[in-house]
Amino acid sequence: MNPNQLIFSGAILMGLAALLRLALGFRKNGLCCRFLGLYFLLFTLFSINNLLIEIGLIQSWPIFWGSILPLYFVPAPLIYLYVRNISTGKTFTPKTDWIHFIPAILSVVYLLPFYLANRSEKLALMETFLTGDEPSFYQPALILFGLFYLLLILARLAAFKLDVEKLQTTENRSLFRWLVFFAALYTLFWFGNSIYFISNSFPDQRFFVSLKNLGTSITLIVSVFAFLLNTRPQLLQKLNRKQIV
Repeated sequence: MNPNQLIFSGAILMGLAALLRLALGFRKNGLCCRFLGLYFLLFTLFSINNLLIEIGLIQSWPIFWGSILPLYFVPAPLIYLYVRNISTGKTFTPKTDWIHFIPAILSVVYLLPFYLANRSEKLALMETFLTGDEPSFYQPALILFGLFYLLLILARLAAFKLDVEKLQTTENRSLFRWLVFFAALYTLFWFGNSIYFISNSFPDQRFFVSLKNLGTSITLIVSVFAFLLNTRPQLLQKLNRKQIV
């Protein structure tokens, strides 16, 4: 197993660990944990896709690769909704909040010919993406979409910081630090995709595709590690209660 495969495999295991932690320890914490769980699930799927590409098995499941592409438009609104829910308590409203996922829906519509194509055509289109020769609008749209939501997240965090300074509670300060760290990790993910787009002028696109995939999986590993450390006190508290009983 080479280093890339090790990183992708580790990211998958870390993602599954985070999902298990959320399922067992935060079942009653409501909407914010569902957003966080979906975020970890998405990055776990990205890492599975990256591992299949790395070991050369993605050609056996081109439909899986095609199903992953629209999902890259989902993490940004998920993080925004997660930050909004924690900082304001505002819940997800399907009538209005569905608009956050319009780019992902449009991406699915655009890829319909791929989904309906035969296997050889799927493989040909997939190869163009994997070599960096993707549609000219895809990566710029992904970068601009991510930048827009980063600005929304920063605005929401700035407002939450003012609330934290007014209330001066330890819990709110801890929440604010976690949200800032979590948003910073997504910023690195977005930055990695931006570098990949800039690299289109370089001849060796496969190198940058691999670098982008590694950055995605490393983002998941660090996010999960921080999440598990951040929730360790709650876990120890629950274990101590059980021992007392």
